[in-house]
Amino acid sequence: MHRSSTLGWALVATATGALMLGCTGNDDGGVGSAGGSPGGAGTGGSITAGGSAGVSSGGDAGAGTGGSMTAGGSAGVSSGGAAGVGGAAGAAGGGGSAGGVAGSSGGSLGGSSGASAAGAGAGGAAGSAGVSGNCPTTLFIAFDSSASMAEEAPGTNGSKFEALQDFMVTLLESLPSSTRVGMLVYPNMETVGEPDPEECFDPTAIFPIAPLSPNQRDGLVDMVFEANLGGTSPTHDAYAHSLSTLELDSPTNGVVVLITDSVPTYSLGCIGAGLNTEPVDPAPIVAEAEAAYARGIRTAAVGWFTSDLERPWLSRLAVAGGTAPPGCTGDTCHLDPLIDMENLLSSLQELSACEP
Repeated sequence: MHRSSTLGWALVATATGALMLGCTGNDDGGVGSAGGSPGGAGTGGSITAGGSAGVSSGGDAGAGTGGSMTAGGSAGVSSGGAAGVGGAAGAAGGGGSAGGVAGSSGGSLGGSSGASAAGAGAGGAAGSAGVSGNCPTTLFIAFDSSASMAEEAPGTNGSKFEALQDFMVTLLESLPSSTRVGMLVYPNMETVGEPDPEECFDPTAIFPIAPLSPNQRDGLVDMVFEANLGGTSPTHDAYAHSLSTLELDSPTNGVVVLITDSVPTYSLGCIGAGLNTEPVDPAPIVAEAEAAYARGIRTAAVGWFTSDLERPWLSRLAVAGGTAPPGCTGDTCHLDPLIDMENLLSSLQELSACEP
């Protein structure tokens, strides 16, 4: 169903020229045939044997990645680092030790993780930068459909939730198809006014994470439009489940996008009165976001037409989750359409881009 809104590893290069690396032998090596005999593997920048005439370190090109080093023949290949490329001399991947002595056109190809800046072989020519990046980014969106979302959205002709529906269509249509997106809506159980219920959140009621194909996009939009308004806010349970779901899928490159207009009414484990008049302390959610950020997962806090009651904790959440804009102060560190709708959209688009 289509609804419309009303509102890698890529850079590898070579270096040329001939330079000797800092690691040299004690005596001249024999003349290598056709670019040099393969040098022996070493670690920590130490190389033995082989190489070009008169040189005892490296092969024609050696590449170091992650602090260790291997020697090649005409093109040495090492793994475990980002693309560190040697030309005249192998580059150090991951800020590692060094390349070998220049041969005719040796190169090194990094593996899965390594430097994101140009590495220079110790004493050798600089190799090109291996581009480190986490692509594609994964978003997990948790949005509030509690009773307060039925209130009128300031400056619009509809409710907060109708404004959210329009916004979600715009956001999902603007994201590239490579973006992985999942979603849940909360509350998703009847708990209004029930103190310390056995359950207040159904963890199975989610839209699974997948690349943003046309079918995935339509399914997510349908979830937004088919959500039932009502109830209060088991925000911590919803956030904790969003976080665990995201980390299972993308443990170091994901963003939880929490969209709410209220303070939590239940603590983790469904503890509380479940009443908007008796909110619970959101500090544990902020602390969990801070711990997640230390592991590589960010949290974007979106206050949906919030008041002075909700803004303080959402701004603290944005700071703890690593998404607050530089230089923000007080209660302005979170995202809110009341502050700037265009900035809200562009900020979420930037968060979904590949992380450098």
